[in-house]
Amino acid sequence: MAGFDTEDEEDEDGRGEMYYEDMFRQIADHQDMDFPCDVNAIVDKYLEEEDRHFSLFNYNNELQTEAELAEETLQGLNTELANTTADKKSSDEALQARVAVLEERLGANTATAEAYSEQNRVLERELIDVCSVIESLFDAVGCTPLPE
Repeated sequence: MAGFDTEDEEDEDGRGEMYYEDMFRQIADHQDMDFPCDVNAIVDKYLEEEDRHFSLFNYNNELQTEAELAEETLQGLNTELANTTADKKSSDEALQARVAVLEERLGANTATAEAYSEQNRVLERELIDVCSVIESLFDAVGCTPLPE
């Protein structure tokens, strides 16, 4: 067996190579196995399973790496979303302030326009009154109006 050069060499528990060979023979006898042929089959099966486990281990590591990258990407997107939301809120607040200023100016301009409109009505009435007085004067002095 591998790892033991002599029968006297022992493992950590104080067991030598002969102990393990005897144990394997007992297992083989119990299962009606042919000892020399089945050792190779067992080793081959062990190597196949070890390769399969190693492949699964690598696959697990790849999945874990992908999950970590996805988590980092998600965290970056969440940060970007938070920044964009904060920027939008700031922009909305600035826009609302601008709208309030414009509404205030509109109110002032509307009041000024109404005042000018009222002055225009007053001046129109005064102009009509002046025209009436002038017509009365022309009539009093005997002037005839010019044809239109």
